[in-house]
Amino acid sequence: MRPQPRAEGPTAPYWQALRRREFLLPYDARAGRFRHPIEALSGATVEWVPAPREGHIMSYSWIHLPTEGYTEVPYVLATVALDDGPQLMCNIVDADADEIDIG
Repeated sequence: MRPQPRAEGPTAPYWQALRRREFLLPYDARAGRFRHPIEALSGATVEWVPAPREGHIMSYSWIHLPTEGYTEVPYVLATVALDDGPQLMCNIVDADADEIDIG
């Protein structure tokens, strides 16, 4: 079983939404921008809203060696820059090797 992040504190809405298969990010209306989930720790007043669903891959790596909690290999770990949003690390799923490119 993969390690599960604790859904507690200021970032709890992010993890709770992902468990419901929703993708929410904190939005700072005063600054007019989405924030990275960890920025919710800063105490800024944010509203958790649906995140941008489009973006581009900044970098990625195929992981071939299993580690504790991640025994199903290979998998792709990527940094994705969301359109109108922050950069996030994520797994790319349901894609073949020739479908994954930077950009």
